[in-house]
Amino acid sequence: MLLRQLSDLIDLIMEHAVVWLIAAIGLSISVSAFLVIQEQFRTQRSAEFNWVAHNRSRLLKQGLESALEPVRLTRDYIQASGRITRNQFHLAAEPLLNRNPGIEMIGLILFGQGQEYTQGRADRRATGSGNRGRFVLTHAEARAGSRFNLDFSIDSNLVLRQAIERAEANGNMTVSGRVELQQQSYDDYGVMVSLPIHRSLHDSVVELHQDLAGFVVAIFRLDKLTHLAISYLEPRGVDLLILDESATDEGSFLEYYASRLQPAGSFDEESIAARFAGAANRVTEIALMADRKWSIIAVPNVRFLSAEAFSSGAWVILAGGALLTWLLSIYLLRTRLSVKERIMMNQLLKDREELFWQMTETVDDVFWAVSADGSSLLYISPTFETIWGVTCEAAYANPRLFIDGIHPEDRHLWPEGLEQARTWLQPVEIFYRVPHPDGTQRWIRDNLFPVRDASGAVSRLVGVAEDISEKKQAEDALRDSESKLRTLFNQSPDTIMTVDGKGAILLMNHGISLEPSASRGMQRDSAELLPVNYREDYRRLLALVFANGEVSYLPYQSEDGSWREIRIVPIVESEEIPAAMVISTDITEKRNLQAQAIHNARLASIGVMATGVAHDINNPNNAINTAATLFSHVWEDALPVFRAYYREQGDFSLGGLSFASEGEDLGGLIAEIRDNSRRIEAIVSNLKQLGSSDRGELNERVDINSVLRAAVRVLGSNIDKYTSNFVIALEERLPPVRGNLRQLEQVFINIIHNALQSLPDRSRSVRVESTVDTEKCMVVVRVTDEGGGIAAEDVPRVTEPFFTRRLERGGTGLGLYISHTIVSNHQGVMDIASSQGKGTVVTLRLPQLGNDREQRK
Repeated sequence: MLLRQLSDLIDLIMEHAVVWLIAAIGLSISVSAFLVIQEQFRTQRSAEFNWVAHNRSRLLKQGLESALEPVRLTRDYIQASGRITRNQFHLAAEPLLNRNPGIEMIGLILFGQGQEYTQGRADRRATGSGNRGRFVLTHAEARAGSRFNLDFSIDSNLVLRQAIERAEANGNMTVSGRVELQQQSYDDYGVMVSLPIHRSLHDSVVELHQDLAGFVVAIFRLDKLTHLAISYLEPRGVDLLILDESATDEGSFLEYYASRLQPAGSFDEESIAARFAGAANRVTEIALMADRKWSIIAVPNVRFLSAEAFSSGAWVILAGGALLTWLLSIYLLRTRLSVKERIMMNQLLKDREELFWQMTETVDDVFWAVSADGSSLLYISPTFETIWGVTCEAAYANPRLFIDGIHPEDRHLWPEGLEQARTWLQPVEIFYRVPHPDGTQRWIRDNLFPVRDASGAVSRLVGVAEDISEKKQAEDALRDSESKLRTLFNQSPDTIMTVDGKGAILLMNHGISLEPSASRGMQRDSAELLPVNYREDYRRLLALVFANGEVSYLPYQSEDGSWREIRIVPIVESEEIPAAMVISTDITEKRNLQAQAIHNARLASIGVMATGVAHDINNPNNAINTAATLFSHVWEDALPVFRAYYREQGDFSLGGLSFASEGEDLGGLIAEIRDNSRRIEAIVSNLKQLGSSDRGELNERVDINSVLRAAVRVLGSNIDKYTSNFVIALEERLPPVRGNLRQLEQVFINIIHNALQSLPDRSRSVRVESTVDTEKCMVVVRVTDEGGGIAAEDVPRVTEPFFTRRLERGGTGLGLYISHTIVSNHQGVMDIASSQGKGTVVTLRLPQLGNDREQRK
């Protein structure tokens, strides 16, 4: 049975011997091919990594070494210019910082002259103070938007101070070890570059020390330098480590660059150094940075991108070995296609990287290329992402994103520009707006160029899109500022003009009215704006201004009665006076206020004089009043004796008067003396009140009837002079008001005195009455006269300051103005109703104490 089964198996093998042979051969070939191709892939991957790593290492090396050039340029500029100001340094440093993003700060440390420097160095050696306090920044400029602190101290950092000391010792550029620039993140590290500044070239180090003018120092951000050099290449999964081979105590770790294909995460220096040290496949490049030697080490990460497009081909061959020869043939064909595809991909990568190299120096503008019909996008530079806010990959996939990113109102300009470039076969310049997704808007100037082939036909169109937003904003701001300035200039209440030396108007903010023969453009005689009698004085002052350059003033009165003042100010340009500014200001109110101040001062003087006169009168009047009172008592006691004597002895004389006819009247004479003395006392009291100080407080409890009676007493002589028909009707139990007694008394005196003065003769009456408006809780005082009245057109103006129709009779025009102001301050109202020829009624309404208006006050 076993033998039969063995025989059947041998027959089966012999029957299919060719198949088995082909299968065995195919399987052996598949296994052999699998092993060979696996080794080929590994070798190809290693060679490709070496090429990519060398490319990036050399690019980074070139970027690091070229970063030192701005420091040398700054040194050369300082040596050529000598000492410079802060503003000069700012103008020189700002473009260097803008062109070199890796430089965080650039500054100057400037010393004195050679002997001063040598003496200072000897003094520090003698005192043992070393170099502390010497390396202080004279000028410093940081990148716009940088968080770097310009007040940092070099002396306080040993690494920075040693770097400058090495530069001082050998007279050449030095680079410090790594220093921490900020505390916020891991990447805020950098180095400082120091370069001595000498006033001239010397052969020996001693002469260099003696002629040392200072140092150029610059702070470099290692992370920015690294990213700037590598960011233009497509990510391939290569990590870079920069080590300082010259470092001692401060450590050799400088910067770690993780590929953009590497997922974000936190790293520590020890783990990174261990990973790079243990890498089997790595490339090292040496960069000489001034006096230090840096090594750039490149290793692949787990996401390294190889150009191999068929990495699983070996497994396919191994699996396809079971399909014998024809599967092997298919595998060989696919391997050939895979190799060809890999070669094309490598060539495409090399072309793309070469194109990036051509664009590195013009990355601020967008370079683009489209097909001849504009339907496909051939190339777009990375700056497109910054301005349009759209990735380049998305633009390649959908070229419409380029046009759709233009403002809808400007979108037609781009295809029209393409058509003009194709038709005219010459460059075309267009301007359009690009709204950014962040809400900002950019202004773009796009220059379109047609590219023709050998036959002269347009094969494609290229262009350069420049961001001119800042320039556009500056132009708009300038126009807006000019418009605002012109608006302020034209809306000024003063007349402002510029004139030349002959008085011709060059510019003016107000229109002027001149004779037709004198009106021709702006070339008019400015003297014609003045009244005739002031023109010669104006021309004389204008000539003085152009002669000595001093400001001159000329006040004058216009034909309408207002007062104006001309101020002539020279305009100096390059020590010459080509023109002058003439400013005409209305000073009518100012003069009125000055007159009011003079009048108030006169009133104050009268008050002081009245107080003195009252004091001088009061003393003798007191003696008179005392004597009169005593004499009255004596007469009362003596009169009965005189009467008894008269009955017994008959008539007799007293002081030459007959007692029978005049004796009984002597008591009346004595009483009249005492009454007149009391009147003098009342007049003195009023004079004292006139001269007493008023602090202007409105918090007194005022009885209006008492104030009215006091005002009538003060005006007693005037009342007798102007009228024989004076009536005062005061309502009893009038509620009090809150205010200032002296000010209200002044109001009533002014109004009653005006009423008296308006009477044409003594037969006309003046009536003063007080009452209360219970509905409105107001105390009402009404003064009615039968005088000449006020013209209807003058009624609204009678409360204006200095308005009067009695100027020839001593009127000042201030009485009603002051009265109206006082009443308003008391939250009251003063109404004036007048009919010319019939009389005037002045009504005062004051809130009584406790009503709503007074409580709000």
